[in-house]
Amino acid sequence: LAVALMLCFIVVRFSQKMRKAAKRNRHWSYSEGAQYVTPTARCKDPHNRHHIIEPWMWCVSAQQLEGLLWDVQVMWPDEDPDVYTVVQQMIKPRTVEAGESWALQQNPMGLVATDFVTHTWAEGMKQFCESILELQPQGGLWICFLANPQTWPGEDLEMLLGMNPWQSPFAIALKQASRVIAVRNHNVNLYTRLWCVFELYAAHAFEVPLEVVGPRQLEAQLDEIGLNATCTSDGDKVRLTSAMEKKREEIALWVQDVLANEAIANPNSIDV
Repeated sequence: LAVALMLCFIVVRFSQKMRKAAKRNRHWSYSEGAQYVTPTARCKDPHNRHHIIEPWMWCVSAQQLEGLLWDVQVMWPDEDPDVYTVVQQMIKPRTVEAGESWALQQNPMGLVATDFVTHTWAEGMKQFCESILELQPQGGLWICFLANPQTWPGEDLEMLLGMNPWQSPFAIALKQASRVIAVRNHNVNLYTRLWCVFELYAAHAFEVPLEVVGPRQLEAQLDEIGLNATCTSDGDKVRLTSAMEKKREEIALWVQDVLANEAIANPNSIDV
């Protein structure tokens, strides 16, 4: 009897795990059969760590982000530079020789993603870091401008990012994360940027919990957010819009939820 009960317990537990795995992988209905492409299939230099270490391991720790914040405060004591400025004047000079991201410089063996951070580059770097650090995150933080190499030629970077948003390092890392942190800011509406909209959509598709931080944004022009958002690359805009078109109405509601969420200093989780 004891053996029979034990076997029943094992079968039930296995079934539960299989159902959970199936639930987590429902996104294939969104991504139209997309499958993971190994880093070496995307690259020209197979010896670069971006082609060896999986995308969900291109992370930094909270301590490393805090150290970077300290460097920013020293370099810009009287202003809060945006991420564009920090990348140009700090990240690129520090990573150009190695030809890899700041995250992989800090963690040569990689660091598994616990949190995926969605944000805009137009935000103040100091406010961005402080908003994340208020959560006291544990584990790896996947932050695009630290995760992706910033000094690669455009053609090489495009090859790394891929042509299908669901196969990009962004989507791969987000799917593996335990939480998505949406960082709002004073400078620009988060969802006027199309990649941020896609990341919100992916959080829903992969059923990853969302945490909202940063100042609440009450005013939003509907013709500038959601699928009307802009994108630096025309090619990315076409691909991202195509990936999300069937969920246009739902995405509009998810965007409004994040923008209206009252979490500022003490964020609360919301479901997407």
